[in-house]
Amino acid sequence: MSDNSVIEVNDDDNKIEIEVDKNDVDKIFTFDDERHNGKPITMIEISPNEKYLITYSKEDRSIVGWNVEDIDKVQLKFHQAVKINEDIIKSLCVSDDKKLAHVYEKKRRGYHTINHTVGK
Repeated sequence: MSDNSVIEVNDDDNKIEIEVDKNDVDKIFTFDDERHNGKPITMIEISPNEKYLITYSKEDRSIVGWNVEDIDKVQLKFHQAVKINEDIIKSLCVSDDKKLAHVYEKKRRGYHTINHTVGK
């Protein structure tokens, strides 16, 4: 937050009011590029020691990795994007050394198979 933020505590009303500079909020939650081609992020996972973060877009069928160790404030450092062919991602996991595991459901000939794959 910038120095423009104001916090007021009113003991009589037991209320806390926080004013935040809207320009700072927009900078925090806006990426300079569109890694999922403008499609919404539907899943987010972070590694156990919070060194690496992945985002998944169901519409774009992409997984994007972000370095979050030693970041400046809240700016994420892009690492890698992966396009996937799986029909439905059920869950995602990522390790601190950037190994991705995902469980997906693939529809074939009227039945469902559940697969688990591990890769970099």
